[in-house]
Amino acid sequence: MKDYSQGTYSFPGDRYCSGYNSSGTESAARMIWLSAQACGISPQVLLVTLQKEQSLVTQRQTPVTYQRAMGYGCPDNAGGQCDPNFAGFHVQVYYAARQFVRYGDSSLFKAYPVGQVSNILFFPPNKDGSNPCGSSPVRIANQATRNLYIYTPYQPNAASLAAGWGTGDGCSAYGNRNFYNYFTDWFGSTQSSVTAMVSVGADIYFLTGGTRIHLTAESWPEFYKVFGWPVSVSRQYLNLHADAGDASLFVRNSSTGDISLIQDGRRHRFESCAELASWGGSCSNSTVIAAAHYEAIPASVEVGQLVRNGTAGTVYWFRDGRMHPLYNWDALLSVAAGANPTSVKMTPSVFARYPIAETKFATDKLIRPAGEDRVYLPTWDNRLIYIPTYDVTNGLGISSSTALNVPGSALAGYQRSGTLGMLVECGGVRYIGSGGTLIPVTAASVDGFDVTRLDDGACSRLNLSGDQPADRVFVKGAGLGEIYLASAGTLRRVPSMAALYALDGPRPRVVTVEPGVVAMQRKGADLSNEDVSPAIARAGDDFYLISGGRRAHLTLANYQQFIAVLGPALTVSRAYVDRFADGGVAGPYLRDASTGEIALFQNGTRARFDSCAEVAAWGGSCGAETALSTVHFARIPAVAEVGRFVSSGSGPTVYLIENGQLLPIHNPAAMRAANNGVDGGAVTIMPAAAFARYPIGRTLFAPATLVKSATGAAVYLATWDGRLLHLPSFDYAGAWGMSRSFVTVPDSALRQYRSDGAVSLFVSCGDQTLVASAGTLRPVSSAAAAGFSISVLEERTCAALTRTSFSPLAQVFLQGEGRGEIYLAQSGALRHVTDFATLLRLGGGALPAITLSPASIIDTMPKGSPIAG
Repeated sequence: MKDYSQGTYSFPGDRYCSGYNSSGTESAARMIWLSAQACGISPQVLLVTLQKEQSLVTQRQTPVTYQRAMGYGCPDNAGGQCDPNFAGFHVQVYYAARQFVRYGDSSLFKAYPVGQVSNILFFPPNKDGSNPCGSSPVRIANQATRNLYIYTPYQPNAASLAAGWGTGDGCSAYGNRNFYNYFTDWFGSTQSSVTAMVSVGADIYFLTGGTRIHLTAESWPEFYKVFGWPVSVSRQYLNLHADAGDASLFVRNSSTGDISLIQDGRRHRFESCAELASWGGSCSNSTVIAAAHYEAIPASVEVGQLVRNGTAGTVYWFRDGRMHPLYNWDALLSVAAGANPTSVKMTPSVFARYPIAETKFATDKLIRPAGEDRVYLPTWDNRLIYIPTYDVTNGLGISSSTALNVPGSALAGYQRSGTLGMLVECGGVRYIGSGGTLIPVTAASVDGFDVTRLDDGACSRLNLSGDQPADRVFVKGAGLGEIYLASAGTLRRVPSMAALYALDGPRPRVVTVEPGVVAMQRKGADLSNEDVSPAIARAGDDFYLISGGRRAHLTLANYQQFIAVLGPALTVSRAYVDRFADGGVAGPYLRDASTGEIALFQNGTRARFDSCAEVAAWGGSCGAETALSTVHFARIPAVAEVGRFVSSGSGPTVYLIENGQLLPIHNPAAMRAANNGVDGGAVTIMPAAAFARYPIGRTLFAPATLVKSATGAAVYLATWDGRLLHLPSFDYAGAWGMSRSFVTVPDSALRQYRSDGAVSLFVSCGDQTLVASAGTLRPVSSAAAAGFSISVLEERTCAALTRTSFSPLAQVFLQGEGRGEIYLAQSGALRHVTDFATLLRLGGGALPAITLSPASIIDTMPKGSPIAG
């Protein structure tokens, strides 16, 4: 084709192309170029189409091939015939270029709309209209793609794509696949977005969503950074796109409505129309572009509070309608608060609308005003807080390594406001600084102390602990021995560790602060033991529990248990002890003086009673308990409530309290059954006096346990409700699904059980009758078991056995394991069914279910007359 030429003639211009002015005989290259320029179509597209249709670029062809060079006017349904009115290379190239422009005329072409999903065939349909190769949905992203599918309305299938340049299968079409392969091989990626940028003369436009947007001197550089250099097109092609006016730098996504500022080749999203208005834009007048073009602009940080005045270097914090200069990079990071610190340029005309306000500094850095020796912490609400010692800021986690020297002009609008001390307030919560972490405290615990309120900016940069606020504040200087209690605006020294434990329990919380912080505080009188208000007090040789406004004498038996949870004894005067009402001798039954809750105190824990009746059952009495304040009561760790499982404390046996008796529990499996199938029932040691009041009842065995007394030979099934069922043979255990092993126990363990017959083949569980067979119990009708011995079981033993969910058997046919005879259980006897025909007749014409049982059990059961015929 590079050597091809022919005589050409002119084509008049129309609304699609500007026309073609012939210069006589022209080369193929000139015909392609002039056609492309006339219609605003890329010459690359025309070259690739010539190759895709007739291989004219890479191979020598016959004159006939040049007559149909672009395949224009050669529809698939014409049997390979072309319209003679469009024959010839020159006509083919020009009208194909014009046709690509016409495809953009929505009044003429409706198929494959841009931005929507359309079903596109894989292969041309048969002559009868059938389409065995089918189709699939394709999203048409732009007009260029739409042009290709209107021109060649078939997509490559998987086989065609997998073949590369080769042959696929019988449903493969190659036109659009080959167009893509040639184009990308010759010209690179098809993903370039430059086709959105076009020019007509000196005017540049952005084509998007069927519209044309005129690019102004302000907007053109920003669109160029994203979408590249414009392609020259005809005025006719441009006019196919609706006029959308001049472009602004505020672009709206036509699908989602999101609006962003284009700046430096990226987009910065606006949060709201109000924010857009503050930047000089308007939601109603923003430039609407297609979603694909919007997403093609790389996303950057959202428009926020960090701005610059045009290209100037200073970054401002745009807040409350004012511009606050940010003093340095640290100040910028403080404002960004962990977010991306990128600033966005505001046009100078918009920036000029806003007044310049106070300079802002980093909220966790210190400054020194020019000409002063003092160092301050600046806040965002324009205060300068004096720092008396770096020990204060070190405790809060504010760096004191360098104080920034700041000129006085940068501090315009700031007020010197107070001194930073031991306590600060953030968000209404008070804190004390310790090693860079702020520990919360209650307001009552630091009443009388100076508290410095910090603003949100400063607080956001500090490490605030999420611990529960302390009700009492104990502090010590790092490296110092003294511990102080914060009290009424002063620090009062705690006389001993024992006093500290008495004040705050066995695990007191002491906040370590810098020594200079302790030195700053006012000191009060040292605490005495009586100031501590000890829970355990010693007066002479007597020890007392002092709590709930009463004193209770401690005995040698319970002294150690009380000090383990309430702290060591502190020596006080006898007069101090006598201030409290006499509560007698402290016992194991405690009462919360505020809530009235009663608990058993043992082994350093408390187990709650549900009622006064339960207290009485354990040997106590409501009204005679030892009263504790709520604070002291809460210091004793709570365990499970006093329950049904107890021990004497002198041995390993666990008992179940039931019906006024203590029932020994044989093993963990029996314990699980007594606890409704759940492991881990809480066991409480019952005081000896209470334990002695109860008679010891029968031993509880795990359900389905076989037992034998130490002196007897018989083996029994021990039921949960206190019965012994004799086991005639271990074959019955196998039929029931029980273990064949047994437990030998002392005669006394079975003394309170009563004999209740023997284990039989038929079993009763509640209102259900069952027959035992091969380790399972199958339901049967009560009529089928009539006349036979039936073992009655209670709920827990039934639950321990395996039962099927089959429908009850109306008749029970039994067969001994390893034997051929089949019996019908009827009226208390087994009747031999003598032949197969009789068995079928008894089964209603079908073979009935046969229950297998050990032969030894069948042999011992009574027999009736045979059934024959």
